[in-house]
Amino acid sequence: MRWGAHSKVLFFCILVLSGVLFLSLSHSQAQPIIQNIEAYWTEGLAIVHPVVQRPLSSEGRATLNAGNPVGIRVQLKIDGQNKSDKLVMHFRLEYNVWENRFRLHTPQGAVAMTNAEALFRFFRDDFTLLLEPKNLPGEGPWRITVRLGEDLHPRLGEDDTIERELNWLAAWLYRRGRTNILYSDWSETATLPGQEKP
Repeated sequence: MRWGAHSKVLFFCILVLSGVLFLSLSHSQAQPIIQNIEAYWTEGLAIVHPVVQRPLSSEGRATLNAGNPVGIRVQLKIDGQNKSDKLVMHFRLEYNVWENRFRLHTPQGAVAMTNAEALFRFFRDDFTLLLEPKNLPGEGPWRITVRLGEDLHPRLGEDDTIERELNWLAAWLYRRGRTNILYSDWSETATLPGQEKP
């Protein structure tokens, strides 16, 4: 009788652990993926090129395909010789369902792509982050890692006004709904040489 109770507890624990493992594997398969990262100098600017194997989760793709924008948030950890810093860059991805065209809004301007294949090829081959030397902490060489986040509720500019007009409970729920960001794992480390910083 006592052994039977222990067996039930053991079975329950195994079931719970299996569920946790399944959820963690499902999460890892759904999140954005950065394959590797490169860092180099071009014309006085530091170029960080994360090779993004999968820029969007399945939920992000469904959101985009429905004609809703998706925010892309890139976080950088930069370690100099005597100082470290974190930077965040914001991008916005839109899809025109009528024309089957994608548009990525970047700090340098908008990039248009004609189909999903071109979009994924851009993130894999041409997606670059530009850093001015003044944004690099301390002295080089710098060690840089990157992760990419997917925001299904990007801010549209009028969000702050909407939030102020809501009561505190509705505003709290509204904030929670728009700040659920799914991040990739941190990339491997790339080393940016320091000799070109003025």
